[in-house]
Amino acid sequence: MGEAAQMLTGNCAYHVDVEEMNEREALALLKSKLSSKVLHTEAEAAELVKTVDYMPLAISQVATNISINYPRLTIPKAIEKLKTPTQETNQLLEISLHETSRDIQRSNSIVKTWHLSFQYVRETSPSAAKLLSLMCLFHRQGIPEALLAGHYGEEAKTSEEIATLQPRLTWWRQIRRRRLRLRRRKRTTEPKAVAQEIKSDFEHDWRVLTDFTLIRTRIDGRQFDMHRLVQHTTRRWLELNGELKAWMKKYVAVISRSFPAPEEHDNWAVCQYLFPHAQQAVTYRPEEAPALQSWGLLIQQVSWTAYTIGRYALAEELGRTSLKALEDTMDERSVVMLSALHQFGLVLEPLKYHRETETLFRRAFEGRVVVLGPHHIDTLTSAHQLGMTLNRQGKHEEGLAIYMRVVEGYERTFGPGSEETQSMLSGLAFSYTADGQYEQAEIFHRRADVVRKEQFGEESEDNQRLRGLALLLGMQGKFQEAEEIHRRVVETARNRSGLCSTETVKSINFLGEALAKQGKLEEAVELYGPVVDGYNDFDVKTREVALSCMQTLAEVLLEQGELEKAENIARQLIARREALIGADHVETLVSVHTLADILSQQKRYDEALVSYERAYVGTDLVCGAEHPDTKEFLNDFNHAKNHMLSWCGDSRVSSLDVKESGYVAAPPAMLAFQSPVPILI
Repeated sequence: MGEAAQMLTGNCAYHVDVEEMNEREALALLKSKLSSKVLHTEAEAAELVKTVDYMPLAISQVATNISINYPRLTIPKAIEKLKTPTQETNQLLEISLHETSRDIQRSNSIVKTWHLSFQYVRETSPSAAKLLSLMCLFHRQGIPEALLAGHYGEEAKTSEEIATLQPRLTWWRQIRRRRLRLRRRKRTTEPKAVAQEIKSDFEHDWRVLTDFTLIRTRIDGRQFDMHRLVQHTTRRWLELNGELKAWMKKYVAVISRSFPAPEEHDNWAVCQYLFPHAQQAVTYRPEEAPALQSWGLLIQQVSWTAYTIGRYALAEELGRTSLKALEDTMDERSVVMLSALHQFGLVLEPLKYHRETETLFRRAFEGRVVVLGPHHIDTLTSAHQLGMTLNRQGKHEEGLAIYMRVVEGYERTFGPGSEETQSMLSGLAFSYTADGQYEQAEIFHRRADVVRKEQFGEESEDNQRLRGLALLLGMQGKFQEAEEIHRRVVETARNRSGLCSTETVKSINFLGEALAKQGKLEEAVELYGPVVDGYNDFDVKTREVALSCMQTLAEVLLEQGELEKAENIARQLIARREALIGADHVETLVSVHTLADILSQQKRYDEALVSYERAYVGTDLVCGAEHPDTKEFLNDFNHAKNHMLSWCGDSRVSSLDVKESGYVAAPPAMLAFQSPVPILI
């Protein structure tokens, strides 16, 4: 459109931008098109026009369809179909219904209208059509240029399809192909020229799609958005022309090449940024075995990313999908398959599926014994996880036997006095501590201590192991002895690394918890002060630990009755956790629940109920309904509803739409506070 305007006027100063329809205008158009018999609320109408992005033709078509098919088709049902496109959505958007204000020979179907645009773009600018074909498979918001330029230029056809086309080429096309191949060879010796050409081609194709308003460019100029209807109709066009599967295969290849290993901490920011786009690949399951295997490995990485950011229910769903694909294409005893079994076991751990987790770790362990040998580090890692799972189910005798096997393996592989063996012994002690097996935990702690002293001397001290011993003592009720050890650890960490180190902040957090358990609340508050004040000076890893300190501090202040201070800390905590790990992360939701407790103590029940609901709804989505935290948060939420109703009295109850216990929950989308998470490069 911009080029057409320039050709007509010859001067950009004469161009007049036609602004998009705003919400008020869109609602007015909707009401003029809807039949009077269609019952709806103002909120539903606003949601509908927002869903179609205030597009006049889309509003008109959807409103007409609703009016004709009401009450079988209502506004809420139309919104649902538009947000999650299906075959029914195609019918909703493709049926052309005549309006008196439009030429009868012109189509009133938004899909057909866009399809004409796609066809024109394909005929006049084939490479721009290819760019659009790839873009429509991404998550519709924040499509990065880096994953587009240079990835869409080749034909999205399989080698078999290309082979069948070759004999049909005329002689002049064959000559042209040979010339193109020679040019490509020349270009490979000039990488800078290639990059400039790709950049130039992309700029041209971007301009074509922008002129047709098929995409929008964000202010940074490097990310793009597509409206969900443009995305849906483009996919529909590819499906009708038999090209969708080929482009899906290309998309999976692009994401697979670009998605980094989420196990490495340095890749977290990139993984979180690409996560919505990688999730799209889940629905693009290929059929051929080699492609299916690559797809399964990609989904495995996406599952691990979901696990890393605390979205455990999604991680489980993706993990099952990935494992099924790998089981269909790989040998049970392949190294990659065994690694997948182990990783899926880790994904299920937070959900407490102990029996299934045991099966997965046992399969990984037994397979690795055969493939890698009994003393390989991966074999021992699977054995360690298997031992923990057995202990959690009360199978302590078998768990201990597995653990002793792990210790023996570490001693043979790394040596009895090695740092690796000491870490393993401490890890076993932590595991037994967590399972309440304090006597066994103490045995492994003492064994680790003996090994350390034999290796480094009587005066050597290891903060991590000392913390483990202090925690164990605290769990046994030996609070004074535990506090003394924690103080020693904090002092050592301060002297070695200063306040801004992760080690120091972690030690302070443990000491503060030990003080709180003894009722030394004022001392705990004083201890946490420098951590809260110095938050902005910490690196990302240390900030995560500092937020744990703030969580404990908020709880201590709540227990002290310092409700105003507790609220201030809790709100800081939520804001910082939303910025650092995301609004839907489990730890963020725990902070929201703490704020709800504080507000409830202040008798601000309306506000408390919103926070209780956000904590419950979010945890249910992330962890599932059977997770202990979900059950606890649901119980607190219901208790708060009943409390508020009894406090408000009959006059307030009448103003609430009765739903179960009488409170109408706000939509989860409003409660989740989907604030964008900054990319931490």
